[in-house]
Amino acid sequence: MSKKMTNTNKLNNIYNLNDTDTNNNIYVFENNFSFHTMEYSLSIDKNTFDKVYKYMTKIYGIRAQSEKKKKNKYLYYEWANLKYCGVRVILSKPRGYVKDSFFKYKIKLIINPRSLINEENEYFGIFKTNPENVLKLKSLLDVLIYDIGLVQENDTEYWKNIYSTIDIFKLTRIDFCVNIIFDSADIAKNYLEILSRGDIYDFNSDGSVFEAMKERHRKYKNELLYEYKSFNLKIYNKFEQMRDIGKSDLIPMEYEGYLRFEMCAEKEKIKYLIKKYNYDENNIVTFLLNASREAKKQFKRYVTFLFKKGVFMNLKSAREYVECCKTDGLINSRQAEEITDFLNLVSEKRSIYKAKQCIESKITEKRIFSLFNEIRLNPITIPEIWNQKGRKYFFLPSPYEIMGFKNDKLFNYQ
Repeated sequence: MSKKMTNTNKLNNIYNLNDTDTNNNIYVFENNFSFHTMEYSLSIDKNTFDKVYKYMTKIYGIRAQSEKKKKNKYLYYEWANLKYCGVRVILSKPRGYVKDSFFKYKIKLIINPRSLINEENEYFGIFKTNPENVLKLKSLLDVLIYDIGLVQENDTEYWKNIYSTIDIFKLTRIDFCVNIIFDSADIAKNYLEILSRGDIYDFNSDGSVFEAMKERHRKYKNELLYEYKSFNLKIYNKFEQMRDIGKSDLIPMEYEGYLRFEMCAEKEKIKYLIKKYNYDENNIVTFLLNASREAKKQFKRYVTFLFKKGVFMNLKSAREYVECCKTDGLINSRQAEEITDFLNLVSEKRSIYKAKQCIESKITEKRIFSLFNEIRLNPITIPEIWNQKGRKYFFLPSPYEIMGFKNDKLFNYQ
């Protein structure tokens, strides 16, 4: 029998851990990866801007005019909930004269596909990216072109042929998402605290991201945020977010432990994905039909790196488990010492990333994380204070396990 198989049985026997009953079923995982918000943008000239602005103002009135900081070079006009729920229309123009200003006028459509299709505001759940939903979404957006006045009855046939489809717009943002629902707000809050001790994805070989960590990787109340150049990853308690804005009554009480993982991919990231996987940039339907697959790939990549694969244990249990693995011959004494030392270091620094700075080389770092993967243990440990307060959580599954990546052979991100 292989070491890996022996270790899997060992872990299950010691902590009663298996794929269907983890820690007494403290969570429900919505086993679907999708998106919940998307943004389309279209660059227009001044005449087209004036045409749409005049139509929108006549039909809907001005919902809002942004009076942002004076340094902002643009004015924004916004309308929401036109004939449908889930749609916001934003027009932007330069405050003053701008050279080559054709590309400075824009129409933006910010869309919640679930609300648009269902015609009601729903604040939890996942948009199902099946052909029926995606084609219905496309059809509604094609009609929306007329509802905002971009295409009008007296326009030329040439204009109608060009602008009568949403395909003329560019997809400039899509928010991939997946949900984990714990059985209480308390568990969700503490789980978020565990994740705040994770790694940091550093795109710069010089380690400069560490210097900017406080600005680019922030922890708010009920939220973690990881910001990068062309996307950001946010993890937050949806129920608490709705309570903060006075709308908690819209979410049933059983969803108090609702954690949403959300990755906001912006223009450059979308362009990269479309090019890499050969989607037709002039027919975004193919991309949306595969949005679930793309979301799964992206979450697997970053969840694996930031929060690692193994099970979270409290420090005492983790040390005991390492000793069991050594006794069972899964690792030798030197390897057990390396694992234990790094566990202590992460616990002390309260961050995998900060603990990594104490490792002398990338080779050593790679070897240590490989050992953790081999024995299915996470470098992040559950704070001992949890058990002092009577919670008695000796282990918790990582997002990697909850989201089902452990048995997933389709995507191989290491």
